[in-house]
Amino acid sequence: MTTQTRRSPAPLAAVRSVGTMVALLLATVVTVTGPWPSSAGASVTPATRTVQIRTVPPLEGVRVRLDDTEAVSDASGVATIKTANITDTATRLVVVDEKVPLTAGDGHYELSRVFGNSLELILGFDLYREVAFRFQTIQGRDLTYDEIGSLQLKNTLGGRY
Repeated sequence: MTTQTRRSPAPLAAVRSVGTMVALLLATVVTVTGPWPSSAGASVTPATRTVQIRTVPPLEGVRVRLDDTEAVSDASGVATIKTANITDTATRLVVVDEKVPLTAGDGHYELSRVFGNSLELILGFDLYREVAFRFQTIQGRDLTYDEIGSLQLKNTLGGRY
């Protein structure tokens, strides 16, 4: 004797009603909140980021510009600019003051290099100052230029002249 078991239609009906409820819930959410921004053509405003520009050595009053925003370095040599586009900030940065006079004495600082990453840029300045040499013997007698065999200068990076 074979016994057949017959399933009740109740579980299948419950699955169908849960599926219908999920579909209705999704339709309600889309109706209340509206379509997704990408499908409606709406633009998303990008987040504003802060780019820090530091001068080496620390120089106050160096004007820099990134796109349409200008900033001036403070006493510690730091300027900050807010921007939404942090791509290639080193190449987009304009240093308005590429030559900065010394506060005391003759000479100036001159922009040498810009390096860093998109959010932190470093402006390297070289110091240019007119100098005069005076050569003496150990006893204090001034030497003439004919008595000097050679002279070699070295810069801060080790370059020799």
